[in-house]
Amino acid sequence: MFDIRCEGCGTFGSLLCTPCSQQHFHPVDAPKGIYRAFTTGTYDSPLGRALAVAKHRPSRPLSLRIARAFGTAALHDAVILSLVATATQVTWIPSTRSRLVRRGFSLPAMLAAGVARPWGLPATRILSMRAGAPQSSLDKHSRWKSAKERIYVTSGNHAGTVILVDDVVTTGASAEVAADELSKAGFSRVVLLTCAVAKAPQ
Repeated sequence: MFDIRCEGCGTFGSLLCTPCSQQHFHPVDAPKGIYRAFTTGTYDSPLGRALAVAKHRPSRPLSLRIARAFGTAALHDAVILSLVATATQVTWIPSTRSRLVRRGFSLPAMLAAGVARPWGLPATRILSMRAGAPQSSLDKHSRWKSAKERIYVTSGNHAGTVILVDDVVTTGASAEVAADELSKAGFSRVVLLTCAVAKAPQ
C-alpha cells in the first residue's frame, strides 16, 4: 500500500487520504436559473487536484473515493442538508456518449450518486448531451451556445427541487442551460453542487 500516493496531496498510503477527503462546501455565485450553488473548492484544493487526475487519467477507484468524500461533505453541511431535504431527485450534467465510452463511466453521475445515497433519493439521468466539439477551448458565450444546442431533457413531468451535480464548473454555461431544461421539465428549483470551480478561459 505504501507505493500508492494520495492524488490530493502526494502522501503515501491511499489514492485519497483522510485529510484530503474531509472537505467542506462553500457557496459560490449561482449561474442564471440556479437557486443556490456550492462547491468544495477549486482545482487547487486537495479534492480538486484529485478530481483533475480522475478526469484526465480516468480511474474508477479514485472517482469512487472522490464521490464518497463529496457525498459526505454534503451530508455534514447544514445549509445543503436543508436543501436536499426538500429535493425529489438528484441528477447531473451529462456527457456525450463517445466520452462515456472512452472513460468507461460518468464522473458527474458518480458524484450525484454519492450525494443521493445517504438520503435515499434517486440519482436519475434526466439530461442528455448531443455530440459536438469539446467545450474546453471555448469562451463563455460559445460554451453557452454549444450547451444550448446539445443539452436536452430526456424525461418530463417532474416537480419540486432537483439537486444538479457537476464535477467542474468553468463558466457556468452548461449549468445555466441544464437549469433551464430542468425548469421546462417541471422542477421549481435547481440547486447546484460541484466538486470544483475553475477559471474561465479569456
